[in-house]
Amino acid sequence: VALRFPLALDAANSQFLCDVPFGAMARQPYYEVPRHLAAQRKVFTPETYRHAAGDWPVLHWVDCADDASALAVANNGVPGWQWNDGALIASLLRSGTKIADGAMQPQPGALDNGVHEYEFAFRAHSPLETEAAPALGRVVNRKPVAFPGLGKAAGTAKQMISFDRANLSVSSLRPTADGWILRVYETLGRKTSTSLHSDYGAFRLFESDLTERDWSACDAGNLNFKPLEIKTFKLVF
Repeated sequence: VALRFPLALDAANSQFLCDVPFGAMARQPYYEVPRHLAAQRKVFTPETYRHAAGDWPVLHWVDCADDASALAVANNGVPGWQWNDGALIASLLRSGTKIADGAMQPQPGALDNGVHEYEFAFRAHSPLETEAAPALGRVVNRKPVAFPGLGKAAGTAKQMISFDRANLSVSSLRPTADGWILRVYETLGRKTSTSLHSDYGAFRLFESDLTERDWSACDAGNLNFKPLEIKTFKLVF
């Protein structure tokens, strides 16, 4: 079972960017080969895309772009995506019951038979705005959560945390005895300078590693991320 989205993009001169755990990756069609097998590559032509095959499992979004335009598609669940002959194809069923070669059999219980529900969202953007894809993925997969006060009317919306760069994603936020632990990662493989803001007033910011053992004070107005770096912060209001 698959969905096919035909796009007016130049497949031979395009980039297919996919969301992977704690980052993003420019995926190649399956006919690409490892470096040590480079001698087996065929001449690259636009016609080659008509024979590309295979799915890439993708977490939250894909982004297709040529030199003129781009389209970001966000999804929930983990469908398989492929970029083939100018068409974006989402495969919803990757463990089929028909085994063509008779050699490989899925493990018991591995078949994906049943009902699967997915949501898709689309955003056209400039090829230079690759941060549009992770921003759309956050809307679809991490919908805002509101905590209204008991017996109070709805007031002005506030953001507990926000960054001034769209290529940063929050993977977790949890309360502790003395503040909030925040884990953030850079999505697109870019060196990024940013600042952290909160609508809930002044706060002190501390940074640690993934073990959260030692904390040191840092400047919320001057945070620097290496490409695909994961950082751990503590906010104390």
